[in-house]
Amino acid sequence: NIGTLKANAEGVHIGRITTLTFSATVALRAFESTNERAPKFDLMALSADRRSWVKIGALWEYSSNETGECFLSGQIDDPSLSAPIPVAIVRWLTIEPEQ
Repeated sequence: NIGTLKANAEGVHIGRITTLTFSATVALRAFESTNERAPKFDLMALSADRRSWVKIGALWEYSSNETGECFLSGQIDDPSLSAPIPVAIVRWLTIEPEQ
C-alpha cells in the first residue's frame, strides 16, 4: 500500500501517494469519452508550487474474474521516476468491532 484516497466534501477522491523516491498529493479526475477503451480517470498530482494540478497517469476500470469487484489499474509516470510505477486502486473493507 503506497497511498490512500478519500472523497472530499465535493466528492473528489484525493489523497497521498508516497514511495521511497516519489511523494505527491493526488486526485482522480473523471475522463469523459465515448471510446469504450478510454481510461475512467486521469490521475492528477498537485504541482510543486501547489498552485495547479498536473496529469501523472491514467486509470482504467476492470472487474475481478473471481469476485466481480471493480478496481482501477494504471500507472504513475513522472520525469523524476526512472520508470513508470504500476498502480491498482481497490476498495478496502473496514470491519468495525461489534459494540
